[in-house]
Amino acid sequence: MVITFPSILGSLVCLRSWGFRPKLAVDVGAYHGDWTRLFKQVFPESAVVMVEAQEQKRPILESVCQSFPGDVSYQMALLARQEGTPVRFVEMETGSSVFEEASPYPRHVVEKTARTLDGLLAEAAARVDFLKLDVQGYELEVLAGAPQSLKSAKAVLMEASLLGANAGCPLIFDVMKFMDAAGFRLADFCSQIRRRDGALWQTDLLFVRADAGLLPDPKLTAGNWG
Repeated sequence: MVITFPSILGSLVCLRSWGFRPKLAVDVGAYHGDWTRLFKQVFPESAVVMVEAQEQKRPILESVCQSFPGDVSYQMALLARQEGTPVRFVEMETGSSVFEEASPYPRHVVEKTARTLDGLLAEAAARVDFLKLDVQGYELEVLAGAPQSLKSAKAVLMEASLLGANAGCPLIFDVMKFMDAAGFRLADFCSQIRRRDGALWQTDLLFVRADAGLLPDPKLTAGNWG
């Protein structure tokens, strides 16, 4: 396994080295399940629930589950802050979101009935150890409907934007303020998603609960610095 930084793989490996051993992870915005496959490389002992709003991804997610029998499951749902509300959803593959992307790429608009993550997970919400969210700017709305899952989680990985390409989406500072208020500390930058002109558009952020005992020792030593 070759580790480079910044990368989601590298951040997950670091998280494991800090003593993290999740039993249940939730992959919100699973798409084709690639993140779940990566996560299972680092945490093979963890169960994963994938959640995806694009119904046409169902067969792909079923195949991911078959690769990890008994460990990985999926739910087709659009998550929001309130259960049962009608939500306008813009489908455009990896760019799909409630917050419409300002771009020339083709899209298809549908209306879906929202679920909350806590409602979807039911009693399992109190057992969540790790949350991953990649829903193109809608992450904080999903977390607003997941107070029990967020309270239970010890680590959260989510995408955040520096440029507001999705209309109405919060930017990175808003995300950091929300997570700080929820008791989390920023532990790592996991990616750099840049436009063709070099502008940094998005990054994946790894947050760790401040009282979980997982943050690395801040002291510099011969072993960790040189």
